[in-house]
Amino acid sequence: ALLMGAGMTFTIQSSSVFISAMTPLIAILAALASPREKLPAACQIALCHFYFNIFGILLYPVPFTHLPICMASALGERTAKYCWFAVLYLLVCFLMLPCLLFGISLAGWQAIVGVGAPCAALTIFVLLVNLIHWDFLPQWMHSLKPLDKLIPKTTALCCSPAGLDNPDVFGVERCLLCSPRLHLFD
Repeated sequence: ALLMGAGMTFTIQSSSVFISAMTPLIAILAALASPREKLPAACQIALCHFYFNIFGILLYPVPFTHLPICMASALGERTAKYCWFAVLYLLVCFLMLPCLLFGISLAGWQAIVGVGAPCAALTIFVLLVNLIHWDFLPQWMHSLKPLDKLIPKTTALCCSPAGLDNPDVFGVERCLLCSPRLHLFD
């Protein structure tokens, strides 16, 4: 098995593609070992995993499927430009949003529709607004740059004048939030 795995990895030259193709096949084998009454459901789920991964592999060369890579690049640039954005993104996407969705799901389908429809309309509105160039407005109305200086100064203890030059605050020479090397895209 190790030699076959190494050979397939060398052939494909990407272990992630090989794992993406082999994991659903293993799921199908595991589903076949299910008890008789759970066999149809187990096989259905295993085949869903299989087709999802196979379509992901086959559709990768299509240009519009690279959207997640573009989105990750944009988030990286935004985080490099605005040092507080990473913390806000993590709090919203991994704490607040899942808790909100879980709470709404407990309330029933009426609540899901009642909240989902306005959120979908807001998302469409935001997408349409982002197609317009807003450079004619003052900077504070179309840029997050003013907040880049305000938020770290008001929230980060290390950004005080004593913390900037004191290497004992965080064990580094300068505070990472206030370091000028993080502002690559200014």
